[in-house]
Amino acid sequence: KRRALIPIKYEGKTYTYVDDVPYDGRKGYYMFLASLRETDPEGRKKLLVSIGREDVATKLQEVQEMLDAGLLTPEEYLETTDQILTPEE
Repeated sequence: KRRALIPIKYEGKTYTYVDDVPYDGRKGYYMFLASLRETDPEGRKKLLVSIGREDVATKLQEVQEMLDAGLLTPEEYLETTDQILTPEE
């Protein structure tokens, strides 16, 4: 199962795992993650720190630096950020 970055509240329930959320809620969560990925790195860091996920902000910053340095392809970057944002357990 993939753990959510933050608990997902959908239709009055709170979910820890993305896979447990009904489709429409899961779709909204992935849209949030896509917008987070497109946010400038400093804005993304501020948002993640504000929700208590400084660890995630640091990891994403490191991956962004690897992409910028040419150490990752865009596809590898997306795959890595997916793993950081919704880790498997």
